[in-house]
Amino acid sequence: MDSYDEQLLKLLLDEHPRWVNHLVTVGARPGSTNSTKIELQIPSEHPTILDPLRLQLWGNNDLNWYTNYFYDFAGDSSCEAAEFLRRFMNEEIQCVTCWQNGKVTAGGPLDGVRWTLIPEGYERIEIRSWRGTYDRDLP
Repeated sequence: MDSYDEQLLKLLLDEHPRWVNHLVTVGARPGSTNSTKIELQIPSEHPTILDPLRLQLWGNNDLNWYTNYFYDFAGDSSCEAAEFLRRFMNEEIQCVTCWQNGKVTAGGPLDGVRWTLIPEGYERIEIRSWRGTYDRDLP
């Protein structure tokens, strides 16, 4: 892990000490002197989505949940990344997935009611929040 990853992990574990139990070593980063790839796997609080929220603590710090890719923190400071996670877990930000012809064609995080700005033309739009409070499917 580099200093950014270490700072982000420290911020998250300071706020959620029990998450230390959800750190997983997932392999080695090829060609790196710092070869440990660590992932934080936060157990889902959603009533029907059992997959954990996965935060890669290397590279772009990709965040994966539900339909896999969700967000990457490239360019964000560790404080911004921690604040994003905080807002997502407080359900201020939802995971939006757009489907066309049975495949995911667009998606990502949106806050509040910004999902209403998604253009029409998708066969289905799924909105999922961390605990399921704001879940909805739009035809």
